[in-house]
Amino acid sequence: MSEYRQEIKLADGKTMVMLYDSVLQGKILPEYFSAEYWTQFAETRILAKGRATTYCVKAPEQRPWVLRQYRRGGVFGKLIKQAYFFTKHAEVRSIAEYRASAQLYKLSLPVAKPIAAMYVKNNLTYTAAILTEFIDNTQTLSAVLDPDKKINWRAIAMAIYQVHQAGLVHSDLNTHNILIDKNWQTTIIDLDKSLVVPDLNLSSQHRESMQRLRRSMEKVSRRTPEQQLNDWAELIYAYRYMHKK
Repeated sequence: MSEYRQEIKLADGKTMVMLYDSVLQGKILPEYFSAEYWTQFAETRILAKGRATTYCVKAPEQRPWVLRQYRRGGVFGKLIKQAYFFTKHAEVRSIAEYRASAQLYKLSLPVAKPIAAMYVKNNLTYTAAILTEFIDNTQTLSAVLDPDKKINWRAIAMAIYQVHQAGLVHSDLNTHNILIDKNWQTTIIDLDKSLVVPDLNLSSQHRESMQRLRRSMEKVSRRTPEQQLNDWAELIYAYRYMHKK
């Protein structure tokens, strides 16, 4: 993947900055980052609702993508939902996530392929969005935590271990951003505010990340207390075993 940066002057005088693979030059349009644009098409689907709605979209001659627009959370997010303070290009959330995802994807690691990132600067603030590969026929980990489900915790642990070994510090590893297909192929998604820092000892950050995942599992699991204890034991055993290999 070779980065291509494009700047487009918008009708309101602001400038949109887009970043994407150079092979897509001429195929990424400014309107592709607008939810309003995609809702006019029947094939557009809502994938998740929350702080921001996530859409599955389909551009001409392209595989489906996921559109996610960045929204603030917390108390500050109630006042300013979309705008973030601008410091520099590399620190814009969409740009940082695109680059972190691209870095891992180039290594054939289990993350969603980044398609394009954009931001629009407005004096001291910016708004942003990102397009990533849509991975079909998957469920989130939260969706499979049913009492009668046999879960392949080793496959899930392997995916987490692989990205950790590459230096990923995921800002919010939880059951909603771990995707699983019918063969238990696992993909880690939503790398917003995450870092890739190879060749450093990140064991403490990774422990925190795993504990965040555990709290998420406890919050959404529909399995019995005994199953939940076994689930975590199997996951952490498999994860630690890979460290010892």
